[in-house]
Amino acid sequence: MYKITQKFVVCAMSGIACAWLPPVYAHYSCAAPAEYFFTPYDDGLSPYLALLDKAKQTVHIAIYGFTEPAITEKLIELHRRGVQVNLIVDRSQSRGKAQLMQIRKLQLAGVDVCIGTSAVHGQIMHNKLTIVDDRYVEVGSWNYTRSATRQSNVLMILDSPALAERFMDNWQRIKDDILRK
Repeated sequence: MYKITQKFVVCAMSGIACAWLPPVYAHYSCAAPAEYFFTPYDDGLSPYLALLDKAKQTVHIAIYGFTEPAITEKLIELHRRGVQVNLIVDRSQSRGKAQLMQIRKLQLAGVDVCIGTSAVHGQIMHNKLTIVDDRYVEVGSWNYTRSATRQSNVLMILDSPALAERFMDNWQRIKDDILRK
């Protein structure tokens, strides 16, 4: 099969994963244990929910497509457990019926959801990432939707406080830009 789920050091792949990340991230990733999942061959949802289950303090998400009810329920559960859960979602996608329903559930539960666009020219906010407890980063092409799991996508989960810090800085920059509008 195509399944690659064991943890390994990113640079152990002869630089493939380091090359996958933009150069600014490469020095952060080379010491980071990582898991890779390739949908539709691998299940994307189960490892993502397992990542969320690791959260003790914070979850920060920036996501383009978000219609998966199981993720909504997990985020509400985390929020009720006292985990600070913060989402940034794309404005254009948030107008869709399926995504709007998930956003409303989160908002009614008291989860912080920020809806916006890219800072430049009001284009889409196309990120697909999660930062958990300033330690774990999930990033890739996989949206948080059922259809994304049926399509060809990748999600990568890294255990790297240094990389999490870099992604968190960018997450905050995106949120600040949205709030300034």
